[in-house]
Amino acid sequence: MGDAQQPSQSLARHAGNIGLSALQGATFGFSDEIGAGIKSILSGKPYSEELKEQQDRLAEIPTGERIGGEIAGALATAPLTAGLGMAGEGAGLLARVGRLAALGGAEGATAGAGHADPGQRLEGAKAGAIAGAL
Repeated sequence: MGDAQQPSQSLARHAGNIGLSALQGATFGFSDEIGAGIKSILSGKPYSEELKEQQDRLAEIPTGERIGGEIAGALATAPLTAGLGMAGEGAGLLARVGRLAALGGAEGATAGAGHADPGQRLEGAKAGAIAGAL
């Protein structure tokens, strides 16, 4: 009987991994901080403990599930910012490319900061801004 439950538990674990990763992608890497803040308020435990638990859980997720989930989460939020880069219908190609680079830089900076460890947010934001603008 235990063997019959194994596949469903495994499937639930994979779905949970992808869901957590999708949240991480949708929040530009800040879902662990958001989750830790909420759990800290509800549990009364220090934020730093909750954050470590959230980060440890994310670190357990296999790379393929993490990357796939984060991409799915990021794509889910893309329509919210897509119009910003294409605004200015009469603008020339160079102006549109400039707006898209600025938008990519801003999103990259946010994601870079969100994925960086506390104390390393500025460096993460810098690297993300450069990568996003390209």
